[in-house]
Amino acid sequence: MTRAWPSLITVSLVVAAAACGTGDGGVELVDPVPTLFADHDSQGSGQDASDPATSEATEPAPPIADLLPSPRPGGLGVIEIAGVAVPVTAATVGGWEVATPCGFTAEITDRSPRSGILVVLDPGHGGDDDGAQATDPAISEDELNVAVAVATAARLEAQGIATLVTRTADIQLPAAARAGLVEASGALVFVSIHHRGEDGPLAIEPGTEVFHQVDSEEGSRLGGLIHEELTRALLVAGVDWAAPIEPGVRYLLNQRGSDFFTVLRETPTAASVLVEVASLASASGAAFLATVDAVEREATGLSEAVIRFLVTRDAGSGYVEPVERVREAPSGVDTSECVDPLVSTAD
Repeated sequence: MTRAWPSLITVSLVVAAAACGTGDGGVELVDPVPTLFADHDSQGSGQDASDPATSEATEPAPPIADLLPSPRPGGLGVIEIAGVAVPVTAATVGGWEVATPCGFTAEITDRSPRSGILVVLDPGHGGDDDGAQATDPAISEDELNVAVAVATAARLEAQGIATLVTRTADIQLPAAARAGLVEASGALVFVSIHHRGEDGPLAIEPGTEVFHQVDSEEGSRLGGLIHEELTRALLVAGVDWAAPIEPGVRYLLNQRGSDFFTVLRETPTAASVLVEVASLASASGAAFLATVDAVEREATGLSEAVIRFLVTRDAGSGYVEPVERVREAPSGVDTSECVDPLVSTAD
């Protein structure tokens, strides 16, 4: 398929590179990065900032990095190579042994693991699984998910929040491989990013759906914050969204009473959600989602929500009654058909 917007991922990668470093350890921002304290007025409300009586109200807010929780101990860390992140399983004489996405092992000798990661962002689909599609303009969900994840990671990294993106390449990762990065990295937050393709009644709000882990107060809280911030960020004049009948925040069960989505079932040590940001089904919604502005708005909403989750006890909003499913969720792609970026052939 010829894509009408091949520059989105490129733009997001450029923004990420600019936001995450200048080569000497410094941070160079190409645009102001929204923060939790964006509305703070360091000069007070028309009062003399030098007045001791008003000094408490006029002190600058502390840097977000000073308020962040510590990551969990986790495993041996993760390595990013060939456009995917893989968990380290052991140290070798010359480098590191990693678990490949398709269940094999490989040795990496030219880079070191990352650890101390707080947030894992997971762009859904990839490879032969394009996800939802729009034709006018041509949009493929798998590419849009990557663009949003990369732009979100850039914003979080610029605030000192160590973030991992599960894939930047066009590769289909098994759900278990995506989930396994949480334990390996010690992350506290896992967000799987998706966009719907289903039609629905037109609405001025994007119809964001967020699914959190069952019986997880922290997963529920993260879901409410993501719903709140994305809905605010995507309230754009002139866009008619194809929204589900009842969007909102809920858990989703399979017939065994556990989480329907594998990535939520297998990430119990983190606050984990799967978010369907908006639908590609309406003409005006698809046209907007094909723009860099839409990607940046989604990244703003997601990053603000994650920051609020990490440094406040805010509850969020948008909670609705859960819906039961009557079938078992699949465990991920069949590894016999898995395309492994680190192993060209398998015995």
